[in-house]
Amino acid sequence: MQVKVGKWILEERAFCIVCEDKQVELSPTAFRLLQLFVSHGDKVISMSTIKEQVWHTEFTTDNLVYQTIRNLRLALEDGTEQTYIKTIPRSGYQLIAPIVKQNDELVQAVAEPIEGISNKYSKLLLTVFIGVTMAVVLASIIFIYFIKPQSTDSVHIPDLVVINGFYQTKSDSFNQLVSQLSSALHIESVQRAEHASMREAINALGSGTKIVIEHIPDKNALLAMVFMGLPSRLIHIEMQALGKNDRELISNIVSRVKTPMLKQGNSGIAELVNASKELKALVALSNSEQLKTAIQSLHNDIELNSFNEQQKVAKRAFVDMLLAFYKIEHFDNERLLSGVNYLLARYHQSNYAIISAALYLANQGNAHFAFQLLERLEQDHFVTFIQGLIHLELNEDPRALKHFEKVYKHEQSFEDNAYFYFYELFYSERESQLDAYRSDLERSNYASNGIHYVFFNWYLKHGQFEQAMSLLLSMKERLQCSDDMTRSLAMLNSALRNTQWSERWLQKLDGLNARDWGIPWLIFSNYVMQGKLASYSNWYNDYVSNVLASHSLFEPVFLNAMTQLALEDKQQAMQSLAFMTSASGSFSQDPVIDVAKAIVNVRLAPANPDERVSLLSQYEDSALALKGDEIALPEFVMASYFTLYGDVGKAEQALILGCIKSPAMCNAWQFFPLLQGAASTLNVERALQHANDLIKSSQPKLIELNKQLYDICQ
Repeated sequence: MQVKVGKWILEERAFCIVCEDKQVELSPTAFRLLQLFVSHGDKVISMSTIKEQVWHTEFTTDNLVYQTIRNLRLALEDGTEQTYIKTIPRSGYQLIAPIVKQNDELVQAVAEPIEGISNKYSKLLLTVFIGVTMAVVLASIIFIYFIKPQSTDSVHIPDLVVINGFYQTKSDSFNQLVSQLSSALHIESVQRAEHASMREAINALGSGTKIVIEHIPDKNALLAMVFMGLPSRLIHIEMQALGKNDRELISNIVSRVKTPMLKQGNSGIAELVNASKELKALVALSNSEQLKTAIQSLHNDIELNSFNEQQKVAKRAFVDMLLAFYKIEHFDNERLLSGVNYLLARYHQSNYAIISAALYLANQGNAHFAFQLLERLEQDHFVTFIQGLIHLELNEDPRALKHFEKVYKHEQSFEDNAYFYFYELFYSERESQLDAYRSDLERSNYASNGIHYVFFNWYLKHGQFEQAMSLLLSMKERLQCSDDMTRSLAMLNSALRNTQWSERWLQKLDGLNARDWGIPWLIFSNYVMQGKLASYSNWYNDYVSNVLASHSLFEPVFLNAMTQLALEDKQQAMQSLAFMTSASGSFSQDPVIDVAKAIVNVRLAPANPDERVSLLSQYEDSALALKGDEIALPEFVMASYFTLYGDVGKAEQALILGCIKSPAMCNAWQFFPLLQGAASTLNVERALQHANDLIKSSQPKLIELNKQLYDICQ
């Protein structure tokens, strides 16, 4: 039985539709949906029926149905909406294109009467047929050449748009390349646009081919993107260092412009994203054997559930881009760019091709471009999640949090999104809301432990050490000896003044990840608690020589400067200050770094009290806005700042907060001459008494926890 819907013939074995020499590949789900429409003729099919018949469950999300309907329409309709599938408001969907079913018997029955006609009538019919055919051909020629306006598509000159205007760049090579590209494509005028109005500018140019280029100064590179259609769809990306091979770069762009006819279809990535638990858990996993297993499972899934090599290549390219964006695996730019362009060339109508391009652009420092590609996509949960990630790249954390929250409310099992949602909540002004999600965590079945460690850190931040230990014990059967585990246990023991066990866990952490952000703070706090402040500088010098190879991380060099100032070694502190100016923060937020630099600067500057206050006043807003985390470093910075600023009350509040999350550090404030005034107040002394009582009462359970979990790392 052969089925024809409108102009398309259904090829069931290949999951595709064919019209003359054009073939469009469908995902298995989209093809099953099309078969469902055919089986119902022109009847309206409800959403619940579609879910039950196509996905075999009524719990499929509406967004997934909408996305599949959209992809099927794009394949069938060539951009003309609802000529095949009509939306019936509040009822469902209806196939309105004609359906023709025929088999060999039907074809034979039609052929037999023709063979029975006498030769006389056959010749007459043939003569009439030839005459009519010639008349139609002649009429077509007259219409095409004398009546119908000539189409300019084949000779259309594309538009060239330069972001931020090449007249603003000082790169002669870029200006020269713009001229060469204009000459190669016979472009007479060059449009200019800003980042914020890029999409509006290229859409205003109509449905022809548009080229958008931008100079990337820090890489002295050209980013070129080719768009077509309306709304403008990205079909090709080029990024190359200027002067490296301009001729090849121009050739690539020109060839893409001259062959803009692309296949439509869905690469099957939608099913991969919705079905693969491993894909949804990649970012929440630490760099461990569990991660390698998840990636291998993902590749096995691609091999087993792809019905041709094109789908396999498309899925692999998409997964490569996610792994690179999450910084899980490193791929060279050439491989990533090749994968992106493969997706854009074959599946340019698919959300996932555009997502891959957006992630690539964000990785290359063009997050504004990336977000513009995403913001007009038809929304599903995965697209919303990716938009949240791009907001993070743009340092727009509140907007990112809203995206993650929207997805979590509809799909708690989406592990990547849940991880980012809780992580962003933890560092936001709404972090108290995490308490309401503890029951969700208990019911969850996440593949990794990353989300659990977010809650563990939240317990530490609020001094809820009993709950933190209970959480680790409840996870015992599925814990792995990862940097998350060893760091968490080292922090827990350090906060409760069990330095012996803290150092044992630190040795494991050092073996797993010697550059882990927690190591400098834990070494510093353990030495201070033992009254061995001078030992930190010796450790830091070894750490720089053997691990960092430079004074590149801000936090350890800042702690070294504060150690040297406490020991009144101003000469060495001056050197540390010089290193601080070029070092980058590995875990601290920008306000913490700004205030920390100001503290060291002021303590080294020979200024009177009035001058000191004047210098510090410009950082007051930053100091007041500092956000706490699971360690007492922000409180250490705040207390130092407000002591120098002359506000003992706020310094006292900072020290008390530090005592809550790290009771052991409450005993260590006295070793810093700068903090002794604030540390001797009645309120801080009360906090110290409470801290010591907590340390004492926690030891039996803490020691038992260490013994039970240490075997995991043996």
